[in-house]
Amino acid sequence: MGRENATHAAHRLVEAGARGLVSWGCAAALSPTLKPGDLCLPAEILDTRARRWAASRPWHERARRALQGTVELFPGTLLTADRPAATSSEKFSLALQFQAIAVDLESAAVAAVAEERKVPFLAVRAIADPADMGLPRAVIRATDATGTVRRSVLFGHVLLHPGEARALLRLASQFRAALRTLTRAADRMGTDALLAEGGA
Repeated sequence: MGRENATHAAHRLVEAGARGLVSWGCAAALSPTLKPGDLCLPAEILDTRARRWAASRPWHERARRALQGTVELFPGTLLTADRPAATSSEKFSLALQFQAIAVDLESAAVAAVAEERKVPFLAVRAIADPADMGLPRAVIRATDATGTVRRSVLFGHVLLHPGEARALLRLASQFRAALRTLTRAADRMGTDALLAEGGA
């Protein structure tokens, strides 16, 4: 998780022979129309410094065709932030400032490596937490600067504040919905769908 880890992993993948990069995982909704399990297939990625990257048009179109009818696709702009959007008011502010529909911690980093290495790029992100939901305090306290959740801190906080258990269970259920969507997307796209028609 996080920009630094994503950058390092993307470079290593290209060095190992990857012919393109896909930022694959979960995101938080900024648009109130998105619900857990919805799938973002953004044509454009931006970061909080207003730098922008476009997804590979051929890859984007092939992914759209492969996924059509599986889940509802949302093609709006995806924002990459430096830290998780912890509250609903923070999500509202990011949506207003950047006109993005969702936010993650990695996609811009992967897109930047793809641009540098001159390989195609695509982001596929399933929504976990909706725009009107803030993260439980246990998650905020347990998440470090790279976006990694320290489980010992998480469970320690819940033991001290058992009232947060319900919010954590709700968040876990929403992540499961996102993972189910990603599983369906992976099944439909297959391992070679993006490169099946001659690369980028």
